[in-house]
Amino acid sequence: AGGMDMATTARFKFKEMKKEDDRNCASVVCDAVSALSGQSANAMGTFSVDGEGKGKIEFLFDPAAHLIARLKTKMGFEMQLNDTPAIVTYQMERELL
Repeated sequence: AGGMDMATTARFKFKEMKKEDDRNCASVVCDAVSALSGQSANAMGTFSVDGEGKGKIEFLFDPAAHLIARLKTKMGFEMQLNDTPAIVTYQMERELL
C-alpha cells in the first residue's frame, strides 16, 4: 500500500484574549479545507481513498508559554472508498494542559 496524501488550506482568525486558568490566552478560529487521496491499509484490507472535507478548528493559545491550552476541531469529509461514496465526520476536543 502506498499511503495517503493530504493538502490543507487554512484561514486563521483571532477572536479575543481570554483568561484561562490564570493565563492570558488568545482565542483563535481556523476554517480549514482539506483534500486527501491515496491508499489506506489496515487489518480489513487496503482501501483507495479520494475526497475532500472542510471544517473548523478552535483553540486557545498561551503566547507566554508558546503552547496550545485547549483544542476543539470538527471536520466533515465526502470521499470515495474503493469507488463507494462515503461521508466521514471527525470531531475532537482536548484540554492540553
